[in-house]
This record gives sequence, structure tokens and C-alpha cells, in this order.
Amino acid sequence: MKQGKIIGFNATKMAEQMMANAVAEQNRRLVEYAEARILMLGETISSWNSRYNMDDTGNLLDSLCWGVCYDGKMVESGFYRQQKATMPSYLHGWSTVEFADPRQ
Repeated sequence: MKQGKIIGFNATKMAEQMMANAVAEQNRRLVEYAEARILMLGETISSWNSRYNMDDTGNLLDSLCWGVCYDGKMVESGFYRQQKATMPSYLHGWSTVEFADPRQ
């Protein structure tokens, strides 16, 4: 019996395509996880807000963010919410205050 021959098959291209598909799927899963996790974290902080003053100015929840990188490139990123801060953060307020030099 004569041996068959595969025409047009490129193992290297197939391996590259399989890797690209695996990377895309894993990135999709990581983005989905990051979005869900930051949402859970933000909702937890929001539930503590009135008891612990965790986000009295709005800056804490505005700063919650996530990002997924692969091969040195940002795949996707986002924030818990759009910026809603009502005033600069406490630390920002201190950076604008001038202190007297204690040596004088």
C-alpha cells in the first residue's frame, strides 16, 4: 500500500495558532476574573463606608483599578467606577499645606 502524503500542512503555523488561541482564552479569563474581583472589592468597601469612613471623599473607590498584561503589553484595564470624588484626598490636602521650618 502506498503511503499517504499531507499537502499544505505546516506544523509551525499550527503551533503558533494554537498558542495564540490559548493566550487569547487565558487573557479573556483573567480579564473576566479581574473585573469580577474589583467589583467584589468595591462593593465590600462600599458596604463599610458608613461604619469606617473608608471612602468619605470618594477617592478610595475611584482608585480601585485592574489590569491584565501579557508579553509586556496591556491587554485590558479598567476601574471600579468613573471618578466621583467630591474633594481631594486627605494626603493630597497635606501636600498643599506649607509647614513652618522648625529650625527658625
